[in-house]
Amino acid sequence: ETGTFVRAAELKHGRSAMIATVGYAFQKLGITFDNISVHEYLSVTENVKFADLAAMTPAEAIKAVPDAGLAQMFCAIALVEFYELTHANGKVA
Repeated sequence: ETGTFVRAAELKHGRSAMIATVGYAFQKLGITFDNISVHEYLSVTENVKFADLAAMTPAEAIKAVPDAGLAQMFCAIALVEFYELTHANGKVA
């Protein structure tokens, strides 16, 4: 069972790394939300615009995302992980 867990963890980390690489490349190539979103602001309350993030480097842009946005990303990922840990083949384990 440990081998299965390690294999699954390795696949998850590989997929996460691929998604991060694609996101970094999109930012560097200029394929950003200010070009494709109908909304101007990422956060109206924090006064953060998509165009402001697009003008930054990828590392600066993620640092400029408000804490609430980072919390939303964390919670979405946590829900997916929780579901995966508690379900096997679409059924509660």
